[in-house]
Amino acid sequence: MPILNMNPNQVRRTMEVNTLSHFWMIQEFLPKMLERKRGHIVAVSSLAGLVGAANYTEYCASKFAVMGLMLSLDRELSLTEAGRTVRLTTVCPAVLSRDFSHMGLPYLSAWFPRIFPPVDAKAAAREVVSRILRDQELIVLPASFSVILKLSQVLPHSVGKIVQEYLDYMVNPMTDGGTTF
Repeated sequence: MPILNMNPNQVRRTMEVNTLSHFWMIQEFLPKMLERKRGHIVAVSSLAGLVGAANYTEYCASKFAVMGLMLSLDRELSLTEAGRTVRLTTVCPAVLSRDFSHMGLPYLSAWFPRIFPPVDAKAAAREVVSRILRDQELIVLPASFSVILKLSQVLPHSVGKIVQEYLDYMVNPMTDGGTTF
């Protein structure tokens, strides 16, 4: 939904669920992890929290905030011996559904699976757990989306806009005010 059409209560709710919940969970469990000098905090962001998406400003902002939280927490924990014993992982799943018609993008349903094959939810969960156990700090799912992330980090911002226009990725706003990402 375009930013000018966003309901303030919905924006607040999105931030509470997607961002603030991470703060409260970390504040609840981190003290014991520091006391025990071991622990692992896993936060769920999104690929949209790394690259953004038109008409999903509220959602993307909430997920960018999770990335900022985890990066800042990493720096904060590195300042103490106990903090350096706590591991951090941020999981950034992309849209795992391959039916984009609910987003007003039915044409993506045709070509998207050829470029990025469907990911089974159970297989994705196994992959996340495996990578958490290997102390991977950033997990992008499916892994093939890592290419999108890397390209977005090295190409000029204007190229991303051109690609977005080429793909006609301007998501149609939902009429009920909800988000579907």
